[in-house]
Amino acid sequence: MLGLENLRNTGYNSTMCDRWMRRSRPALAAMVGFQLLLACTSAARPREGFYDVVYTGESFVAVGSWEPTDDPSEVRALIALSTDGVTWEFIRLPFESPLWSLAFGNGRLVATGSWFYRPPGGLCCDQRSITVFSEDGRTWSQANVTPGRQAVEFAGGMFWIGLDLVSHDGETWGNVSQTPLGADAAMATPERMYAMGPGAGSGATDVYSSADGATWTFECENPHLWLPHDGPPVTRRSERYFFVGSNMVDESGTRSTLWRGDTLCEGRLLGGEDVPFIGDVYDVSGATLVASNTGLWLGEGSGQPRWTRIHRASGGFESLAASDSTIVAVGSSRSLFYSTDDGRSFIEASIADSGL
Repeated sequence: MLGLENLRNTGYNSTMCDRWMRRSRPALAAMVGFQLLLACTSAARPREGFYDVVYTGESFVAVGSWEPTDDPSEVRALIALSTDGVTWEFIRLPFESPLWSLAFGNGRLVATGSWFYRPPGGLCCDQRSITVFSEDGRTWSQANVTPGRQAVEFAGGMFWIGLDLVSHDGETWGNVSQTPLGADAAMATPERMYAMGPGAGSGATDVYSSADGATWTFECENPHLWLPHDGPPVTRRSERYFFVGSNMVDESGTRSTLWRGDTLCEGRLLGGEDVPFIGDVYDVSGATLVASNTGLWLGEGSGQPRWTRIHRASGGFESLAASDSTIVAVGSSRSLFYSTDDGRSFIEASIADSGL
């Protein structure tokens, strides 16, 4: 097992730890265990920044965190709103947790967040975990459910927190009645929820799907989708699926491979070994746009794409969202950027603060 000093010296900065803490799954937690938890809780508190963004059809909404004081135990939820992706308004919320994940459906926004804080001199750990919901992105209420470190998704007319909880409105939640044995990762499409877990093949992943959380269908064993890993296991853009695999932590840091397929059961390699910690992926006019902790990358060309870093920002990028005319990229250090030329270039957005 990696020791604390090795973890601190092999690329586990605060951004990477933030991602592990909110995206880790039982398989990953069992593999790296308590030492990684200690390394991450002692590495740094969450940065002020944004971690997820969606487009509702009328506006862009991003979620993240802000710090009201220099006290490392003081972290609050942060919202950013924009109708065009160009000019944004910050809304600081009083909830004592960052917001890591955001979903939109049934006319509502639902966000989840959690944070492990290791008090000075303490062993481990103060965990704060919240679920909040809103109809307009400005006024938010807290639901009486604890998401742990799990993300929120919208699929089949319902909000899902991981593979455990479901809700039609983000306010009242119930338990998922049945989950495939061993499944510990989830991905939503508008129609179905997909569950993924270790397959029989070396490094392979079993894929299941469900419309209601009660009945699950085995879809396939995907040899390229390799759990555990950082970042989303799979996402669907423009009716195609992107999935990340082959992540490894070694002396040079962490590297990912990116695959694309018309289904979750097949795909071709797009490369991406030089694009570590893939956060989000989009199809853009014959090219592939990737948000990662090293910046925004564009993959162009037939076959295996040629990758070019088109933008770099402190802390990297976490999430992408798009309207018909604008692509938005958000990330740590309050990064808010937009593109109006199909992701070929990005411009820093204009910000207007608003407080409670």
